[in-house]
Amino acid sequence: MSKEFEALVALRDYLRAYLDPAPQPALADGQIVVEYPDVDSMPYATMVYIVPEREDVEQSSMTMSRVTLAITMYVILKNQQMATMIQAAFDYLAAVQNAINKDRTLGGSLAECEINAAEFYPAIVGLTNSVGIEITGTITYERTTIYYPDDNLVPGEGLIPIGG
Repeated sequence: MSKEFEALVALRDYLRAYLDPAPQPALADGQIVVEYPDVDSMPYATMVYIVPEREDVEQSSMTMSRVTLAITMYVILKNQQMATMIQAAFDYLAAVQNAINKDRTLGGSLAECEINAAEFYPAIVGLTNSVGIEITGTITYERTTIYYPDDNLVPGEGLIPIGG
């Protein structure tokens, strides 16, 4: 499994364990998933989708990279009373923020997780009875860089001194 997918799964598993949306009902295992939302085939009336967006890599040493993966989480509710869905959407947003703020390392599985912004959608295209919140954030982690040293680069062996 790639380190990127491991990081997304770590976020999913952390939210499954620590998301407390009270007064809304807790979410079952299948309600927080790493996949792009397909609103027409949502298996539950409330879902949280985690979607990777953009990856930035910074080489932190010869053998390690610091990776920042931009993510979008979609909290989608459908087939309920509109006022109920609006309240629930904001309760789930607060629950996601609280869970991540509780431990930005997600139990030590990442270097850091951060929520940057949220945008509310009072309706989803094609659905008359739906509400969504798009939460943007980042997850940051370390990745071992695949490095195959050249035998000729070992200090003191086979190097020609500068200037001569």
